[in-house]
Amino acid sequence: EPVKVGVAVVDIATGLSSVGAITAALYQREKTGKGTKIECSLLETQLSLLSHIAANYLNAGWEAQRHGTAHASIVPYQAFICQDGERIIVGAANDQFFHELCA
Repeated sequence: EPVKVGVAVVDIATGLSSVGAITAALYQREKTGKGTKIECSLLETQLSLLSHIAANYLNAGWEAQRHGTAHASIVPYQAFICQDGERIIVGAANDQFFHELCA
């Protein structure tokens, strides 16, 4: 079932991107004595967060699909419904973490 993200991801990512731009502008000012204009776009940041989707399509022909709480290429990395009806989220990003999870 669809779930809403708990935070404004794009707003936070745009803020983080802005930090890099501000840092670069301050460095430029220190080295050259000149200021620079910084522009931050929520839309452009959102598109940059989807670059892996475009890369998957352009490089391998994989079309984007809905995965719910799952990850497209990391397993297990999703919510599971337990026998008692409660949910648990499992995230094992690589084989070592998965073996440690199962130990």
